[in-house]
Amino acid sequence: MHRPLVAIIGSAKTSPEVIAVAEALGAALAARGLSILCGGRGGVMLGACRGLRQYREQHPVQGVQAVAIGLLPDVDKGLANPFLDFALPTGLGFARNSVIALAADALIAIEGSSGTLSEMAYAWQYGKPLCALDGCGGWAARLAGERLDERRADVIFRASSVDEAAQWALRVLAG
Repeated sequence: MHRPLVAIIGSAKTSPEVIAVAEALGAALAARGLSILCGGRGGVMLGACRGLRQYREQHPVQGVQAVAIGLLPDVDKGLANPFLDFALPTGLGFARNSVIALAADALIAIEGSSGTLSEMAYAWQYGKPLCALDGCGGWAARLAGERLDERRADVIFRASSVDEAAQWALRVLAG
C-alpha cells in the first residue's frame, strides 16, 4: 500500500511567525492522515514536523498515523530536527532537493529562498502537484498562481490559508 507523502518546503531560517504557519500546516496535514517529507532541518521544516508531532500526541489513535520524514543534506543524523520520525542522511547537499521533489506526491511551499526555489523548479519539471502558501513572502508568494514555463499547462496553486493548502493536498492526492 502506497501512503502519499506531502513535501513541505521552505526557509530553513525564518521568523517565529512563519514557523508557526508551518506548524499549523503540519498539524492540518496530520489531521487529514497525511505524512510529510521535508529537508529535516530547521525553520519551516522544524515547524511542520513539530505541528505533526503535537497533533499526533493530542489525538492518539490506534493504527497507522501520519509521520514526518526528513531527507537531510548531511551525513550526520545528529543535525536533524528533533521532531522527525525518520531522519535519512543523504550526504547530497543541495542535490537532495531533487530527491525531495521526486519522492513527494505533492509539495507545499512556505516562504523560501534559493533552496526552496530549486525544489519548486524540480517539482515543476517532475510534473508534481505544487502549491504555494501565499502571505509569508519569499519564493512561495512570488510564484503562487504562476507557471514556471510552458512545459505544463497548470499553475502553482495559490493557497491563501493553511486549511486551503491542506484541502488542496487531499484533493490532488485523491486523484
